[in-house]
Amino acid sequence: MRLAAIALHASTCLTAGSGCSLALTRGPPERLEPNEPVRCTKSYALPVLDGLFAGLQVVRVLYAVSITDADYQGMMIDRPTDIGLGIGLGVLSAISMAVGVSRVGHCNELLETIARAPPPRRRPRSFKLTPPPPEEEDEEDVARARAAAAEAAKAAGEAARASQPKPEGPTVTPRAAPDR
Repeated sequence: MRLAAIALHASTCLTAGSGCSLALTRGPPERLEPNEPVRCTKSYALPVLDGLFAGLQVVRVLYAVSITDADYQGMMIDRPTDIGLGIGLGVLSAISMAVGVSRVGHCNELLETIARAPPPRRRPRSFKLTPPPPEEEDEEDVARARAAAAEAAKAAGEAARASQPKPEGPTVTPRAAPDR
């Protein structure tokens, strides 16, 4: 009986470091940076340890409740203090486990979402279209182009005059008004 009480008190010392998940797990970042790896806790190991510690504290409290104050004679702490410590450490371990499970779950969910996401589309390269460099004009080519344009204009004028009906009767030429 006394050996069991000592073992349970030793568990208190071991679980004094409970709350591992609360202190050591990291949830996913609030904002993802492009081309940066996601840094968060992926393993459920720490929440599992906290769960084990919480379970151990429940067992410890149940044992302390089942024995009498006389069984605590010669111990470092009394029975009500032992029960209070057990409940406090158990609650701390349970809260730490819940926080750790939540953080790790959100981290793994984010990593799965990233793994399922299609790779980002690459923007097509933009090609700068520039007009070809101007050709050097040859003086002969310019003269030939002007002559061809003049001939085309002369032919168009003759065709326009030929297509107009000729007046019948004498033609009257209008006189210019005298300058005053």
